Amino acid sequence: MYLSRINLNSKSIKVRKDLSDCYQMHKTVLIGFPQKKKIKNSRESARSQFDILYRIEESINNNKIFLLVQSNTEPDWIKLPKGYILENEGNKEFIIKNIEALLLKIIKNSVFRFKLRANPTQKKFDKESKKAMRIPLVNDHDQIEWLKRKGKLHGFRILSLNQNIPNTSVREEMIYHGKKRENNDVHTLTFYSIVFEGLLGVLDEEKFRVALKKGIGSGKGFGFGLITLARP
Repeated sequence: MYLSRINLNSKSIKVRKDLSDCYQMHKTVLIGFPQKKKIKNSRESARSQFDILYRIEESINNNKIFLLVQSNTEPDWIKLPKGYILENEGNKEFIIKNIEALLLKIIKNSVFRFKLRANPTQKKFDKESKKAMRIPLVNDHDQIEWLKRKGKLHGFRILSLNQNIPNTSVREEMIYHGKKRENNDVHTLTFYSIVFEGLLGVLDEEKFRVALKKGIGSGKGFGFGLITLARP
């Protein structure tokens, strides 16, 4: 697995366009990876094939914008559009680290600080369209409960200050939008963004490693689901 940190050029028109349209950002991230192998009768996306997860990070102190990208294949960010990556004395500012050895060091009962930008939702059946729809969870309690359920599913638990108060902050962000054009139709994408930060404990290292690689929740192709860890 590889983790990249790319310093974006905030003056780039293309960067600003991608930041305002999550589908365009999705397409730009894919440029850094090999062309998807065509497999007969397979619906696997390029994002799934390379286990691509990403997240935008803004540094308020020094007014910088970073793009974090995790993948199972080493990317080639030189292929990104000209001027997309900030340059310092002619050198493009990005770092790529192989994190496979770090993932293998994760064991049961390990404790980490974590950060996750997620799109907490619940599925509800719509009688008119006769389809299941994702409804965003908009209050802190429901969002924390959503994260706890994901923890049980993916081999971790949220640590608490006491029995009733999880040691996790919940920060509501902007609503992310995008426009996907397909067969002369335009589909509007909308994602309700929540950032979780706190402490977690590992219950099952194998399940947790899979969650780290595959991501958590919906919207993984559009900047959600990437968990980053640090020692407490």
